[in-house]
Amino acid sequence: MTRGGLIALVIASLGCAAAQIVWDKRGAPVLDTTLARRGARVTEYTVDGRAVPFPQFDGRTLRRVRLVPGHVRIFDIARQGGEAR
Repeated sequence: MTRGGLIALVIASLGCAAAQIVWDKRGAPVLDTTLARRGARVTEYTVDGRAVPFPQFDGRTLRRVRLVPGHVRIFDIARQGGEAR
């Protein structure tokens, strides 16, 4: 999905997990993003490769994802009964 400078991608794997990649070219919105399928937990991967749990996830929606212009946010969504990559 793209809207203005906002770009969001969801990449589903054949296994149990999916990845969501979100960024905005120009703005600094705060987003709630809702997934089509429920997940068990979300791990965010920072630009330097660190894995950080994303606590504002209710199984379907990532809440208050704060974007900075040009900065990519990467979320790994573990599906119910599955592991994150």
